[in-house]
Amino acid sequence: IATLLLSDDNYGTTPLEEALSVSKLYLEKALSIEPDNPDALAGLGFNYRNQPGGRSVVEKAIPLLEQALAINPSMIDASNWLQQAYAAVGRGADAHRILEEMFNRDPLYKPAAGNLVFSYISQGRIEAAERVLKRIRPFIRDESFIARVHANILTNSGRAGEALPIARRSYEMDPNDGVAYAAIAWAMSNLGMDDAILELDAPFPFFKLQALTRLGRKEEGLKFAQEWSDRLGNPGLLIGLFHSTRQPQKLVDFVETRWPDLASFNSEFPGGLGFGHWNMISIAHAYRKSGNRNKFEQAMKYARASHDQHISEGFTSQIFYAAEASYWVLAGDTDRALDHLNTSILKGNYFPVSSVSQAPELDEILDNPRFRALVMQAHEKFNEQRVIAGLEPVPVEWSL
Repeated sequence: IATLLLSDDNYGTTPLEEALSVSKLYLEKALSIEPDNPDALAGLGFNYRNQPGGRSVVEKAIPLLEQALAINPSMIDASNWLQQAYAAVGRGADAHRILEEMFNRDPLYKPAAGNLVFSYISQGRIEAAERVLKRIRPFIRDESFIARVHANILTNSGRAGEALPIARRSYEMDPNDGVAYAAIAWAMSNLGMDDAILELDAPFPFFKLQALTRLGRKEEGLKFAQEWSDRLGNPGLLIGLFHSTRQPQKLVDFVETRWPDLASFNSEFPGGLGFGHWNMISIAHAYRKSGNRNKFEQAMKYARASHDQHISEGFTSQIFYAAEASYWVLAGDTDRALDHLNTSILKGNYFPVSSVSQAPELDEILDNPRFRALVMQAHEKFNEQRVIAGLEPVPVEWSL
């Protein structure tokens, strides 16, 4: 377990591939000697949770972690790893239940507090996230941890300008901490600070790729997306790149040369709870542009089923409503799409007008007066946050 925790994907510098291989040998050897050892069972589950790939890999972790906890329910780290695995396979309600149980048992266990805040953020429940922070702040003396939790709450309530100095303080105290990096990158991303994101030491693939794309560095972005998609065993970065850079045929070719059908893809990579099934929305748009009506309708069906699960389990963040807006544009219901876009903005999803060019599914409503008014509202709020952060306002640019 220590070998895996010291990987460069967790808290150390050992290459993840090496740490996964070595730790798996140790853990399997331990289980060959003592098959019911809960620490070894949990460790092997944690190993599978960190393996590159989709649902079929993560599902190998779940029975191991459940067995470990059945033997020793007090293993709080194993509970945390189990909730991560549940969330990764789309069992958001189960993951959230474990997080609340962990937090109620030990409010000072930082992974429970931090992940519970993120779960509330993914549900759009900012006030609940703030209550967690209020409860732990007097007792946890780790200033970097408290700062990044606070920054994430502010960023996701539309207050990235206030979040930035707080996130920067956390990052400066722990520059090698991936969560501290994510907090400052998230705030910077919501403020349009793309050059600054690329100057940060530690890479976080989503924000770095988004920054490269928004800066027009397409070839560099492609190389980066390929590298990280291979490392993570997850196609999301490449799909997002092909979609945002308006390459629908490359997206179609990418999907069709790797999966036999959309059912296989969707089974392996369901939409992340709380933030929408952007992979399938992007795929649907690509098939629509290529003229494949049947595949377009299949992709829309999978996106709808995922979003309905989001709604039924209460995972409806500001980003989820943006995904719903894109879905309903593709479905041909402009009014419903704009209602969801309005909700997303009201929840704090602010963005510059120029970012619309990276959402090609919105092209068909570009001239809609209500759409333009909503985008201008988001742009004004975006600039308000930039001013709070000490940055210059961004001019309005509607060009694609």
